Amino acid sequence: LKEASEGLSWEKSASAGCIPRKIHGGQTLHTSSHFAMEKWTQSLCLRGPFSSFQVFFLLEGYASIEVEGNKTRLASTRACLVPASAEEIAIELEQGGTYLRVFLPEVE
Repeated sequence: LKEASEGLSWEKSASAGCIPRKIHGGQTLHTSSHFAMEKWTQSLCLRGPFSSFQVFFLLEGYASIEVEGNKTRLASTRACLVPASAEEIAIELEQGGTYLRVFLPEVE
């Protein structure tokens, strides 16, 4: 855990106890100028602004996704599209859950 958490910057969020991650984690499956895809097996909290929409696709298990106070429970094989205008996205995985995060990379 210590090794995995090196390079992460944790700050307490002003809202609902969410801890935003300042860097992306998970396992990168694909990155190109067209889209990026990450595989996650842990809960995640991201704070905008975002340069594009985000798609979260649950591969296994169950998860709750909360976007600006609206919470939805997802089951395996379900997806959720989050608009770029979202200020904060929080995903809480139940034990054994796995999901994909797909988004458009920032243009430099």
